Amino acid sequence: MFEVINLGMRGIIWGFSFYKWLRRKEDFMLLLSITFWFDLLGGLSQKQLLIHFGVEPNPTALTPLMSTFALTEGILLLVASMDVTGRARDLKIIILFIIASHFGLTYILICTLINAPTRILITYPVLFLGFSLILAGYVLLRHEISIKNVSALFPLGMILLGLIDITYPVTVNMSIAPYLYFAGGVFRGMILVGIFKYALFEVSSPRVIGEGINILPGGYYLEDREVFHDILKRMESLGNGVLITRHLPKDSFSFPIFWLTKVVSGPIKDNIIAISPTDLGILLDLVRRHLERGHTVVVIDGFEYIVIENGFETAMKFLLSLKDTAIKYRARLILVTSSQAYSQNQWKIIAREFENLKNILAQ
Repeated sequence: MFEVINLGMRGIIWGFSFYKWLRRKEDFMLLLSITFWFDLLGGLSQKQLLIHFGVEPNPTALTPLMSTFALTEGILLLVASMDVTGRARDLKIIILFIIASHFGLTYILICTLINAPTRILITYPVLFLGFSLILAGYVLLRHEISIKNVSALFPLGMILLGLIDITYPVTVNMSIAPYLYFAGGVFRGMILVGIFKYALFEVSSPRVIGEGINILPGGYYLEDREVFHDILKRMESLGNGVLITRHLPKDSFSFPIFWLTKVVSGPIKDNIIAISPTDLGILLDLVRRHLERGHTVVVIDGFEYIVIENGFETAMKFLLSLKDTAIKYRARLILVTSSQAYSQNQWKIIAREFENLKNILAQ
């Protein structure tokens, strides 16, 4: 029964990865979806599962097949990892891929021809897959998925599953093997939960890149609500910008909106994500990912609420980190607020770090 559940998880993981690729059309996601497809085929090739479905497999044929699947998955994971880091087209990396794949295929062929024991035949492919899973998980955590997000269960599960694979050639015939197999299923469950969250969250690119508010990258504050609404209209016409707000918009917008609330969490409708005002690390990471996509404006309307929930010092640290992130990606951070909402010392800190946008626009 556990084998059937494990197979079902493999299929669902592949489905979510393929869905994510269909939405984002990213090369590394295509490679991961192909990897999980081979993982599904590998699950279908397990002797216990085939017997469960009334098929009597030939063990001598299954082992080379599963070893080939493992090798293929490892190569695809390596290519996906290099694509995330931008090194997939590096000549040295390509040569290493070719050497690893040819060595692996030659290893499987020789072991099959000389009727090597199963333990020997699977050693290189499974070790290769294990290290590839660990590398891919690390790269995703480093470049794509925040450790503070539920989506982090996706790469963390890959890393833990990779560690299980590395021990497999040694533990395959030991009494601990069934427990490790069960642990592998648990880690695959982590991947499923993480990729479910990851697949449903969309980081959208701006409709118009390189346009936006005609001011230099940096941090600005704005107390004029009329100018604020003009900025939103500009963002809507370009589909360029990110809005962090305390107020749930009634209408749909063409740019991403993060609604600060403690009532719900996650996608509400198109381009609107509900997020807790205390999840500042996650919010910072989500905004960063949109800036990486090319958005050039970040507007905060509801900083007072963040201050209430976190305290001024913590909220200000978040605001300064967001400002530095915006500058890094040559974007503009606009704080829509009122000086009357703060003490005199608090407002001095804000005014020192942020320029008055209305004065800048009037020049």
